[in-house]
Amino acid sequence: MVRTLNRMLQGIAILIAIPAIVVLIANPRIPVTITEEQIDAALAQALPFSTGNAGFQINATEIDVDTKDGDRISLNGSGDFDGLTLRGSVAVRGETSIHYRNGKFYLSDLTSENISVDLTADSTEALRKYRDAAATFLSRSDEPTGEPTSQIDAAARENVAAASKRAIDWLIRSTPIYKIDKDKWWARLAALAITDVKITRGEVTVVLEPRKVLISVLLTVAVLLLMAARFWFLFSPIFRRR
Repeated sequence: MVRTLNRMLQGIAILIAIPAIVVLIANPRIPVTITEEQIDAALAQALPFSTGNAGFQINATEIDVDTKDGDRISLNGSGDFDGLTLRGSVAVRGETSIHYRNGKFYLSDLTSENISVDLTADSTEALRKYRDAAATFLSRSDEPTGEPTSQIDAAARENVAAASKRAIDWLIRSTPIYKIDKDKWWARLAALAITDVKITRGEVTVVLEPRKVLISVLLTVAVLLLMAARFWFLFSPIFRRR
């Protein structure tokens, strides 16, 4: 029985060693190139996009990206908003990166560099009336006047800016910019081990390295086979007696 177990273990070792050596020596690397035009086209299909956030209805009408040398992708988005008696337009400028999930690549991790909010004339007039009413109220009370009332306009713009950023962030996270074909199972497997993301002018190159995933799979298979061999070694005498 011991000899049989040894032969089984030797066979398992050979089955694991041969593909492991091939993968280690070959070390294949699969580049996936996503152009700036592909990203813009994928995002354009999701527009116009509307969502409610923090009391505002945010309507995104345009999003485009700019790939330059570096580790982040520049993003520009624009649209309009309506809510809490305020209306106007908003523009978001920020940076994002690449994220992989279930055979698809997405933009993610939006960080905003600048968000500009322009109110309509009616909204500006409405805010002026709010400020005047607040100033009148505070002048009749013991509360200090001045700075608190002047911050009403800034607070409204900050709320719109935050709601707009969350809306665009959700949009890019849920819109795939590139899909790996279902028949390319090797690429889907390799995508679980992204080793590098190179952003250059006009395109993004994602480098996939199957070696890491295949080694993990081989080690898992080896452990399962060894457990099966151990189970057979312990319980086969019992089955034979029956």
